[in-house]
Amino acid sequence: ELREARHAFAAEAATAAVKRVHKGLRDHLKATTSDQQSQDRALEILTLSTVGLKQDLPTPAAYRRRLTFLAGAVARALH
Repeated sequence: ELREARHAFAAEAATAAVKRVHKGLRDHLKATTSDQQSQDRALEILTLSTVGLKQDLPTPAAYRRRLTFLAGAVARALH
């Protein structure tokens, strides 16, 4: 929703929220692996895949389960 909330009334808040999410992901990935290329690829996959994971309009609970599984799979791949 943050990525889509780019209308004039929400653009600043959405941009700030996306930056916070990216920083949090980056910090977590740095703690997981020291390989910068792996960090960049994982951040890209985690960020872009969130759009595709909601194509079928899942419930918030289903979407959260999908994101949790994706994050775990990426973390395991980095180890």
